[in-house]
Amino acid sequence: MEIEISKIKIGKRFRACLENIDSLAEDIRKNGLINPITVTKDFKLLAGRRRLEAAKKLGWKTIPYTIKDKDDIEISENEERVNYNAYERETIYQRRLKIESVGTKEQKDQTKHLDRNEKGQLKPTSEKFSEVVVDAPDREARRRAAKTAGISFPTAEKIKEIKESGYTDLIERLKQNNPKVDRQHKEMIRRKAAEKNEKERTKARYKSTITVGDFREVGQEVKDASADLIFTDPPYSREYLPLWEDLARLARRVLKPNGMLIAYSGQTYLPEVMRALDAHLQYYWMAAAHLSGGGNLQIRHRSILNQWKPLLMYIQKNGNPVHEWILDLVKQRPEKTHHEWEQDVDVARYYIRNLCPEHGLVVEPFCGGGTTVIACMHEDRMYWACEIDQTAADIAEQRIREFARNNNEQG
Repeated sequence: MEIEISKIKIGKRFRACLENIDSLAEDIRKNGLINPITVTKDFKLLAGRRRLEAAKKLGWKTIPYTIKDKDDIEISENEERVNYNAYERETIYQRRLKIESVGTKEQKDQTKHLDRNEKGQLKPTSEKFSEVVVDAPDREARRRAAKTAGISFPTAEKIKEIKESGYTDLIERLKQNNPKVDRQHKEMIRRKAAEKNEKERTKARYKSTITVGDFREVGQEVKDASADLIFTDPPYSREYLPLWEDLARLARRVLKPNGMLIAYSGQTYLPEVMRALDAHLQYYWMAAAHLSGGGNLQIRHRSILNQWKPLLMYIQKNGNPVHEWILDLVKQRPEKTHHEWEQDVDVARYYIRNLCPEHGLVVEPFCGGGTTVIACMHEDRMYWACEIDQTAADIAEQRIREFARNNNEQG
């Protein structure tokens, strides 16, 4: 008796891993199919998934079959062939537990009217106490289900937790032979603890304060080769030109080998600025922030109606940053609410999001009103920031508190 392979329905299966199909197909080609597959009356496959796949590989259109109605036949069928892996055994356990728990629920329903203590347990004075113990059937159901699946109840629970964790690599390991469930479970616990600690560190960043002082002095707080990105906006006038080489020295020390410095600059002294940066860093690119929405900036000493601002990108000498494609022309909205030199937070967010990895460190030596810090908080990046002016630092800290409060209310 044969059935057309195209009519066979493959529903949810215990078997998650199909092994050695090629060798099975070769054996069937030489010796024929010794054991037919098993299906229900409506052609739902119960047992023989590997044999079915081997037949498909051989190009068969039909396959011998027998009909059974018992869904659990797959369990015993496969136990005698390729052993179930841990992932599959836990699936069997959960299914059997549902079946075994039916009797437990019925037994509980029969005892709802009996006297119970504050923990919900039957009182010894109950006339039915000696006949029914409510908690025992639950344990017995788990024991029977685990026995059917060929694993212990604690192991089944560990596998379930791993499945629900979302760690795909650990889940895939459960499908391998001898996956060492305890080891995978411990790794899951370690990762969850690390994620919890990272969340706590993120919350701590929202409570951070701005370091007040000259970056050339307080910048020593930043560890060598620890920063992924420096995103900053130094002052542009001639009197501040010496700061640019000091900024380059800081960047050379604190940036990681493939880290990057991005700094706003004016155009008037751009050659001098770039020479200062060239002394310690390597030119990478120049992006432009288009000054949109606020008219033209009048550069009176040059009679220029300015519509853009340079964003200088520098890296470590012989550095090789790795990143996705990024724009070198971004729109900048006028924003001077918190500081006279304030920049658009969305521009900072764009480059921080694309050039600093998740949970990476951004350094801001000229914090001003805190735009870079707020951008870091939006993008969940760590930051270190300093500001020489106490008033500006106070404004930045107030923005941090407001952001944290709004974030907590929304969360």
